[in-house]
Amino acid sequence: MTISLTDIPENVLADIFRKCDFLSIFVLRKVCHQFRNFIDDVKPCTDIKSIEVNVGIKKIILRINSYNVRGSAYVKYEDHPKGCVVSYHKQGMKLPPPAPELPPVPTHSRLKLKECIHEGVEVMTAFSKDFEAVIGAQRSKIEFFRVHLVCLRRPECPTRNSPMTRSNVFSKADRKTFGSVIPYTMFSNFDTPESFTLRVLNELERTLQSHKQLLRVENFFMEVIQCKQLLQILPHIDSQYLKSIEISSPKIYPTEELKMDKLVTLDQWRQARKLELRSFYVSTPIINFLHFNSAEVNIDSVCCEDLKTMQQAFISSEKFKRFKIAYNNFEGRENLVKTFGEAETNGKWYFWIFPIPGSENVLFLNVILCHPHTICFTRCPESTPPQKGCVNCHYT
Repeated sequence: MTISLTDIPENVLADIFRKCDFLSIFVLRKVCHQFRNFIDDVKPCTDIKSIEVNVGIKKIILRINSYNVRGSAYVKYEDHPKGCVVSYHKQGMKLPPPAPELPPVPTHSRLKLKECIHEGVEVMTAFSKDFEAVIGAQRSKIEFFRVHLVCLRRPECPTRNSPMTRSNVFSKADRKTFGSVIPYTMFSNFDTPESFTLRVLNELERTLQSHKQLLRVENFFMEVIQCKQLLQILPHIDSQYLKSIEISSPKIYPTEELKMDKLVTLDQWRQARKLELRSFYVSTPIINFLHFNSAEVNIDSVCCEDLKTMQQAFISSEKFKRFKIAYNNFEGRENLVKTFGEAETNGKWYFWIFPIPGSENVLFLNVILCHPHTICFTRCPESTPPQKGCVNCHYT
């Protein structure tokens, strides 16, 4: 007598699925319509550690890390003349036998589980359906959620790459379809990186809006060009679970100012306790950053009044750890000693120690007036001070 999976009782089948990794269940849901409704109802996938979306040129990668599996799984969505190619990959990590005098170095192995061409289906459509299934399958909080705009990053030097010809721009699947000559008309179907990024972010926003509940994420990271891109995604993160926000630019030297007027009014901004705002210089009032326990920001212009406000806030905050500022302009720098009193200095940097009433810790202030123009507040025991005049204000 032959028994199929559909004959197994639901409670037994649920136990079987709970012992599987997420990608195995995800692929089974895609290829076996008999189990799709069961998986969506039972939601056995509760082991997701992180979700990552990488946006390339006419390509999207959805990466999923699991608590129960060593390594990660990812789904790649690529443009194809007939529609799109979806491939499922598993990336594991294994430790080789250690050499006699060297520690073991982990190596990564990649396994393609399945690849299929969806005729008449656009990359965006295939990705959005799967992304919706992933966030719908997660019942517990997710440790990390990341969005990378890889297609907007600075390309490699052309002199170090092969020339951009029709034969090397397209994938092997394209060349199998058209032979060695790719028709030039296909180039008209290409999105610009900016327009493709806009479409992906719009689709992410739509999917998160249609989700019944806010996404429970502890650590949020996103690459943006403008703050309005961040405002498409961040409001759909549950502020009760959010611990840290990290914002960066895919460009090495962005010239755009990150206008944060709406961002600083969000509950997600007010509830987070750690901030890393890289690449951008901002002109937002310093009072909008004082609730963070740890932060790294680039501020266009600072003054002694700003530093005095920060000093008072950080002395009264028991949970404060560190605040690092990179600045372009320091207004009234000649008033530093008048504002904070005598300091240890060599003319290029100033160093103060402020006692904290009722605490074993003290507050250190490190001001570097020459390149790289850095200010750092650190709260820690006086016996373990940060290095004076050093950009790295961590202490050991």
